[in-house]
Amino acid sequence: PPMIEKLQAIVLSKIKHSDKANILIVYTRTHGRMAFIASAGGAKTQKIKNVLYQPLSIVEIICDINKTTELQKIRQITPLYVYKDLYFNPLKNAVGVFVADFLNHVLRESSPDINLWQYIVDSLKFLDITNRGIANFHIAFLYSISAFLGVQPDVSAYSPSAIFDMRSGCYSLVLPPHNQYIKGNDAMLPMLLDRMNFANFHKYRFSRLDRNRILDLIIKYYDIHIPGVASMKSPNILKILFT
Repeated sequence: PPMIEKLQAIVLSKIKHSDKANILIVYTRTHGRMAFIASAGGAKTQKIKNVLYQPLSIVEIICDINKTTELQKIRQITPLYVYKDLYFNPLKNAVGVFVADFLNHVLRESSPDINLWQYIVDSLKFLDITNRGIANFHIAFLYSISAFLGVQPDVSAYSPSAIFDMRSGCYSLVLPPHNQYIKGNDAMLPMLLDRMNFANFHKYRFSRLDRNRILDLIIKYYDIHIPGVASMKSPNILKILFT
Protein backbone atom coordinates (compact mmCIF):
# COMPACT_ATOMS: atom_id res chain seq x y z
CA PRO A 1 0.00 0.00 0.00
CA PRO A 2 1.11 3.61 -0.55
CA MET A 3 2.95 5.25 2.34
CA ILE A 4 2.06 8.77 3.43
CA GLU A 5 5.17 10.92 3.63
CA LYS A 6 6.04 14.56 4.28
CA LEU A 7 8.73 15.77 1.88
CA GLN A 8 10.77 18.95 1.59
CA ALA A 9 11.19 19.83 -2.07
CA ILE A 10 12.40 22.37 -4.61
CA VAL A 11 10.21 22.68 -7.70
CA LEU A 12 12.25 22.32 -10.90
CA SER A 13 9.54 22.52 -13.53
CA LYS A 14 5.80 22.34 -14.17
CA ILE A 15 4.46 20.60 -17.25
CA LYS A 16 0.82 20.84 -18.30
CA HIS A 17 -0.56 17.30 -18.32
CA SER A 18 -4.21 18.08 -19.06
CA ASP A 19 -6.78 20.81 -18.35
CA LYS A 20 -7.21 19.42 -14.87
CA ALA A 21 -3.69 18.40 -13.94
CA ASN A 22 -0.03 19.37 -14.07
CA ILE A 23 3.08 17.28 -13.71
CA LEU A 24 5.44 18.73 -11.16
CA ILE A 25 9.13 17.79 -11.33
CA VAL A 26 10.78 18.37 -7.95
CA TYR A 27 14.06 17.68 -6.20
CA THR A 28 13.38 16.41 -2.69
CA ARG A 29 15.66 16.39 0.31
CA THR A 30 15.25 12.68 1.05
CA HIS A 31 14.20 11.03 -2.24
CA GLY A 32 16.05 13.06 -4.87
CA ARG A 33 14.23 13.81 -8.12
CA MET A 34 10.54 12.93 -8.21
CA ALA A 35 7.50 13.57 -10.40
CA PHE A 36 4.05 14.37 -9.06
CA ILE A 37 0.65 14.67 -10.62
CA ALA A 38 -0.89 17.85 -9.24
CA SER A 39 -4.52 18.78 -9.68
CA ALA A 40 -5.15 22.17 -11.24
CA GLY A 41 -8.03 22.79 -8.81
CA GLY A 42 -10.66 25.55 -8.88
CA ALA A 43 -10.02 29.21 -9.67
CA LYS A 44 -9.44 30.38 -6.08
CA THR A 45 -7.16 27.59 -4.95
CA GLN A 46 -5.43 27.62 -8.32
CA LYS A 47 -3.90 31.06 -7.78
CA ILE A 48 -2.26 29.84 -4.57
CA LYS A 49 -1.15 26.60 -6.20
CA ASN A 50 0.31 28.42 -9.22
CA VAL A 51 2.63 30.29 -6.87
CA LEU A 52 3.70 27.05 -5.18
CA TYR A 53 4.16 25.32 -8.54
CA GLN A 54 6.59 27.96 -9.84
CA PRO A 55 10.12 26.72 -10.56
CA LEU A 56 12.40 27.13 -7.51
CA SER A 57 9.49 27.17 -5.03
CA ILE A 58 10.67 25.62 -1.77
CA VAL A 59 7.74 23.58 -0.51
CA GLU A 60 6.56 20.83 1.78
CA ILE A 61 4.58 18.08 0.08
CA ILE A 62 2.39 15.55 1.85
CA CYS A 63 1.91 12.64 -0.50
CA ASP A 64 1.22 8.95 -0.91
CA ILE A 65 4.39 7.30 -2.15
CA ASN A 66 3.54 4.39 -4.38
CA LYS A 67 6.59 2.34 -5.38
CA THR A 68 4.81 0.88 -8.41
CA THR A 69 4.37 4.18 -10.26
CA GLU A 70 6.59 7.01 -11.47
CA LEU A 71 3.97 9.70 -10.87
CA GLN A 72 3.12 10.29 -7.23
CA LYS A 73 -0.02 12.02 -5.96
CA ILE A 74 0.07 15.20 -3.90
CA ARG A 75 -2.27 15.34 -0.92
CA GLN A 76 -1.16 18.76 0.25
CA ILE A 77 1.46 21.34 -0.71
CA THR A 78 2.54 24.27 1.47
CA PRO A 79 5.41 26.79 1.28
CA LEU A 80 8.56 26.15 3.32
CA TYR A 81 10.02 29.51 2.34
CA VAL A 82 8.32 32.50 0.73
CA TYR A 83 10.51 34.56 -1.61
CA LYS A 84 10.50 38.28 -0.92
CA ASP A 85 12.22 39.44 -4.11
CA LEU A 86 13.22 36.54 -6.38
CA TYR A 87 10.01 36.42 -8.43
CA PHE A 88 9.49 40.20 -8.47
CA ASN A 89 12.93 41.52 -9.37
CA PRO A 90 13.35 41.06 -13.17
CA LEU A 91 17.10 40.38 -12.94
CA LYS A 92 16.77 37.88 -10.08
CA ASN A 93 13.84 36.24 -11.83
CA ALA A 94 15.91 35.78 -15.01
CA VAL A 95 18.73 34.24 -12.96
CA GLY A 96 16.13 32.02 -11.27
CA VAL A 97 14.78 30.81 -14.62
CA PHE A 98 18.34 29.90 -15.64
CA VAL A 99 19.09 28.13 -12.32
CA ALA A 100 15.86 26.09 -12.55
CA ASP A 101 16.68 25.13 -16.16
CA PHE A 102 20.21 24.11 -15.17
CA LEU A 103 19.06 22.08 -12.14
CA ASN A 104 16.41 20.36 -14.24
CA HIS A 105 19.19 19.21 -16.60
CA VAL A 106 21.80 18.15 -14.03
CA LEU A 107 19.57 16.59 -11.37
CA ARG A 108 18.53 13.68 -13.56
CA GLU A 109 19.32 10.98 -11.02
CA SER A 110 16.68 10.15 -8.45
CA SER A 111 19.26 9.46 -5.74
CA PRO A 112 19.02 11.95 -2.86
CA ASP A 113 21.87 14.12 -1.62
CA ILE A 114 20.93 16.09 1.49
CA ASN A 115 24.04 18.32 1.30
CA LEU A 116 23.32 19.22 -2.34
CA TRP A 117 19.67 19.92 -1.52
CA GLN A 118 20.68 22.20 1.36
CA TYR A 119 23.27 23.99 -0.78
CA ILE A 120 20.62 24.78 -3.41
CA VAL A 121 18.13 26.01 -0.79
CA ASP A 122 20.74 28.20 0.92
CA SER A 123 21.85 29.62 -2.46
CA LEU A 124 18.29 30.49 -3.48
CA LYS A 125 17.58 32.18 -0.16
CA PHE A 126 20.79 34.17 -0.60
CA LEU A 127 19.79 35.25 -4.12
CA ASP A 128 16.42 36.30 -2.74
CA ILE A 129 17.86 38.68 -0.13
CA THR A 130 21.08 39.97 -1.72
CA ASN A 131 21.22 43.19 -3.71
CA ARG A 132 24.87 43.07 -4.76
CA GLY A 133 26.47 41.45 -7.77
CA ILE A 134 23.33 39.72 -9.06
CA ALA A 135 24.92 39.57 -12.52
CA ASN A 136 27.60 37.26 -11.11
CA PHE A 137 25.34 35.01 -9.01
CA HIS A 138 24.85 32.32 -11.66
CA ILE A 139 28.60 32.10 -12.28
CA ALA A 140 29.40 31.63 -8.58
CA PHE A 141 26.51 29.15 -8.26
CA LEU A 142 27.56 27.06 -11.28
CA TYR A 143 31.14 26.84 -10.10
CA SER A 144 30.34 26.06 -6.46
CA ILE A 145 27.75 23.37 -7.21
CA SER A 146 30.35 21.46 -9.27
CA ALA A 147 31.75 20.10 -5.98
CA PHE A 148 28.36 18.56 -5.08
CA LEU A 149 27.87 17.18 -8.59
CA GLY A 150 31.29 15.48 -8.55
CA VAL A 151 32.82 17.52 -11.38
CA GLN A 152 34.75 20.21 -9.49
CA PRO A 153 37.85 21.36 -11.41
CA ASP A 154 41.19 20.61 -9.77
CA VAL A 155 43.15 23.86 -9.87
CA SER A 156 46.13 22.72 -7.77
CA ALA A 157 48.50 22.40 -10.74
CA TYR A 158 47.80 25.87 -12.15
CA SER A 159 50.67 27.80 -13.67
CA PRO A 160 50.57 30.71 -16.15
CA SER A 161 51.77 28.45 -18.98
CA ALA A 162 49.38 25.56 -18.26
CA ILE A 163 46.35 24.64 -20.31
CA PHE A 164 43.13 23.51 -18.63
CA ASP A 165 41.97 20.09 -19.80
CA MET A 166 38.15 20.26 -19.74
CA ARG A 167 37.83 16.50 -19.99
CA SER A 168 40.05 15.58 -17.03
CA GLY A 169 39.13 18.76 -15.15
CA CYS A 170 42.71 19.70 -14.30
CA TYR A 171 45.69 21.76 -15.43
CA SER A 172 48.46 20.32 -17.56
CA LEU A 173 51.63 21.53 -19.27
CA VAL A 174 51.12 18.96 -22.04
CA LEU A 175 48.48 19.27 -24.75
CA PRO A 176 45.94 16.40 -24.50
CA PRO A 177 45.15 14.16 -27.50
CA HIS A 178 41.71 15.82 -27.84
CA ASN A 179 40.58 19.41 -28.40
CA GLN A 180 38.49 19.88 -25.24
CA TYR A 181 40.91 22.19 -23.48
CA ILE A 182 41.34 25.93 -22.97
CA LYS A 183 44.55 27.93 -23.07
CA GLY A 184 45.85 31.47 -22.60
CA ASN A 185 43.56 33.87 -20.73
CA ASP A 186 40.68 31.37 -20.80
CA ALA A 187 42.82 28.84 -18.94
CA MET A 188 43.00 31.20 -15.95
CA LEU A 189 39.24 31.02 -15.44
CA PRO A 190 38.94 27.86 -13.30
CA MET A 191 41.67 29.15 -10.99
CA LEU A 192 39.93 32.56 -10.79
CA LEU A 193 36.46 31.10 -10.20
CA ASP A 194 37.81 28.74 -7.55
CA ARG A 195 38.35 31.81 -5.37
CA MET A 196 34.84 33.12 -5.94
CA ASN A 197 32.10 32.54 -3.36
CA PHE A 198 28.85 34.14 -2.25
CA ALA A 199 30.69 36.40 0.18
CA ASN A 200 32.89 38.01 -2.50
CA PHE A 201 31.30 37.48 -5.94
CA HIS A 202 29.96 41.06 -6.04
CA LYS A 203 33.58 42.28 -6.10
CA TYR A 204 34.34 40.59 -9.42
CA ARG A 205 34.13 43.05 -12.28
CA PHE A 206 33.43 41.37 -15.60
CA SER A 207 32.56 43.03 -18.87
CA ARG A 208 29.52 41.72 -20.71
CA LEU A 209 31.82 39.89 -23.15
CA ASP A 210 33.82 38.34 -20.30
CA ARG A 211 30.71 37.18 -18.47
CA ASN A 212 29.22 35.65 -21.60
CA ARG A 213 32.51 33.91 -22.40
CA ILE A 214 32.73 32.52 -18.85
CA LEU A 215 29.14 31.26 -19.02
CA ASP A 216 29.79 29.59 -22.40
CA LEU A 217 32.89 27.84 -21.06
CA ILE A 218 31.23 26.66 -17.85
CA ILE A 219 28.28 25.26 -19.81
CA LYS A 220 30.70 23.56 -22.23
CA TYR A 221 32.56 22.06 -19.26
CA TYR A 222 29.34 20.76 -17.71
CA ASP A 223 28.16 19.35 -21.03
CA ILE A 224 31.34 17.27 -21.30
CA HIS A 225 30.68 15.75 -17.86
CA ILE A 226 26.86 15.83 -17.77
CA PRO A 227 25.64 15.57 -21.39
CA GLY A 228 22.58 17.63 -22.28
CA VAL A 229 23.47 20.82 -20.41
CA ALA A 230 24.39 22.59 -23.66
CA SER A 231 20.81 22.21 -24.92
CA MET A 232 19.54 24.77 -22.37
CA LYS A 233 17.84 27.82 -23.86
CA SER A 234 17.92 30.11 -20.80
CA PRO A 235 21.61 31.22 -20.99
CA ASN A 236 20.67 33.45 -23.94
CA ILE A 237 18.34 35.47 -21.68
CA LEU A 238 21.18 36.17 -19.23
CA LYS A 239 23.53 37.16 -22.03
CA ILE A 240 21.10 39.82 -23.20
CA LEU A 241 20.21 41.10 -19.72
CA PHE A 242 23.52 41.62 -18.01
CA THR A 243 25.63 44.33 -19.61
